[in-house]
Amino acid sequence: MATVVSARATLGAPFIQRFAGQVRLNIPLMNIGESALQGVQITSITYGSAARQSPPNAPIYLGTLGASSSTTFAGRFSDAGLVDNANLLLTVRGSYVVAGVAYGLTVSRYVRMPAAGSFPADELRASLAVTTTPSYWSYALTNNEPAGSGQHIATLSLSVNAPVTVTGTPPGWEADTDGMTYVTWVASDLVPPYPNHVAPGATLSGFQLMSPRTSSESTGASLVAWDHAADDAGKVAADYTLTPSRA
Repeated sequence: MATVVSARATLGAPFIQRFAGQVRLNIPLMNIGESALQGVQITSITYGSAARQSPPNAPIYLGTLGASSSTTFAGRFSDAGLVDNANLLLTVRGSYVVAGVAYGLTVSRYVRMPAAGSFPADELRASLAVTTTPSYWSYALTNNEPAGSGQHIATLSLSVNAPVTVTGTPPGWEADTDGMTYVTWVASDLVPPYPNHVAPGATLSGFQLMSPRTSSESTGASLVAWDHAADDAGKVAADYTLTPSRA
């Protein structure tokens, strides 16, 4: 008797925020079928005509999505030209595997554009830029906090899914990695005034990875500040960046 495969994916209601010229969506992908979806990956996220800012144009691997379960990923877009309360079509494309057979994934739903709000008070204003050449990934971080902010960046962390070697570390920073799943750079300052922390308005480059892989995927990255005013752990900025691909 032939095996009947029941597989169906859909989008849940995203959590949406709009502030500082951008729109952020936390997007639930739901498996409402009876078969596990294996090797789920997202290759495209669009929201009306909005220009996507994150994730970069590379797959996001979500792994296995069990029957009647869900997972969440994020998208960030420019809000230029978007109108309050407009219903814009959110479309997600990718692929998955069921019983050894690969299937394309395209799911959509309308999501209303909210009015602009204020920047989250507990989030670090910071950005991470990446440039790639064959087998090398180079990063530069920027502290976008306003002048006078006590939030100085002291840590950069990347999730990776490929063999990597750290080939670049800025002066005054140290690198730690297991060579396969994570890379973390930390400023080596131990006591004030922490001269190697990245101050508001400053940019620091020189972070670099090497891998035998030559293509990229989108993985999680975080920038963590040290609050100089309180002399304690500070705010965090989390996003996607490009790292070596697992395949």
